[in-house]
Amino acid sequence: MSESIAEHGVLQPITVRKSVKDFTIVMGERRYRASKLAGKKTIPCIVRTYKNNDVLEVQIIENLQRQDVEPTEEAEAIAYLSEKYTPTEIAKRLDRTDNFIRQRLKLAGLIEGFKEFVRRAEMTISLGVGVALFEPEEQQMMLETMGEDFNAHQINRMIKEQTFDLEKASFDVADKKLVAKAGACIECPFNAANQGNLFGDGKMVCTKSACYETKKSKSFLNLIEKSKKENILLIPEIRQYWADDENNQLVISQLERNGRKVYLLDNVE
Repeated sequence: MSESIAEHGVLQPITVRKSVKDFTIVMGERRYRASKLAGKKTIPCIVRTYKNNDVLEVQIIENLQRQDVEPTEEAEAIAYLSEKYTPTEIAKRLDRTDNFIRQRLKLAGLIEGFKEFVRRAEMTISLGVGVALFEPEEQQMMLETMGEDFNAHQINRMIKEQTFDLEKASFDVADKKLVAKAGACIECPFNAANQGNLFGDGKMVCTKSACYETKKSKSFLNLIEKSKKENILLIPEIRQYWADDENNQLVISQLERNGRKVYLLDNVE
């Protein structure tokens, strides 16, 4: 930068604010230092008035607009801005996509042990976001299970074991009353689709395994209760026993002729 400034000068003025005795740099610290190395006696600047909190905010935004910001540092800075602005507002200020901001906000939730792997470039940002979907206590368990050496394959396996594709759920993901305290999956903050496109465009993935299992069990118990009241016969999905649909339909017809309604149970373990 100093060589460029020596040849072309400072093309973008730095920003300063008036302090008690002189001026304090708000934006442009690197340009200022590079100008000194280039032997410049003066550089262009813009004088503005800021409140103390505004100064910090402006400095954070300028730092985030650099090209070489370390991902976890970037995530923590965006998390600070999120206390005042929505992800969409931050995205506009930084000229980033909403999904980029949401992913960085999620990355900020990594525990320190995993952040260190990201800083050392041993752990990808996407994998870090996957781990950050879980609560700190769950992340700590994953970290301790993995051991001292980073193992991406093991972490991916643990994420897969603790997440569930809601599009394949055996219960109604829009049902608010199935487990009243949890509400509907489609509105749940533990549904990855509500945290940005972390698993792909609109992909609904549950990251709260205990809640998922509870809903799965409750749905099954409700079905058993309904079968008792309506004289419905519950049998496993019979396609696993007969290869063709013709035999399937034959067995169902025989059961129905005997006066029994039939529910085929799919996705039930």
